[in-house]
Amino acid sequence: MKNISNDLTIVEYLEGVFPDMPGKEDLILTVRPRHDARWQRSAIGMDSTSWVRRVARNMPAPVAEQPAPDRIPFSAAKELRHMARWCFPHL
Repeated sequence: MKNISNDLTIVEYLEGVFPDMPGKEDLILTVRPRHDARWQRSAIGMDSTSWVRRVARNMPAPVAEQPAPDRIPFSAAKELRHMARWCFPHL
């Protein structure tokens, strides 16, 4: 995630599924793309939304084999938990 203002954040899912909330040391810093391309979302309300959490701050950018998308759509953070199915269809 990259903050672009006080409450607006660029979000990408990372590789890894954990039974409990991971710590910074547990993270796999590799982007988890959708089935067809890399995925990013501009989201607002990350810190005040249930079921959505930042797992780390001030970390290096994740490794990505695909280029960043040309456009980054916007949504409220509450939509991110539903969008996880795009990147983790087996869950």
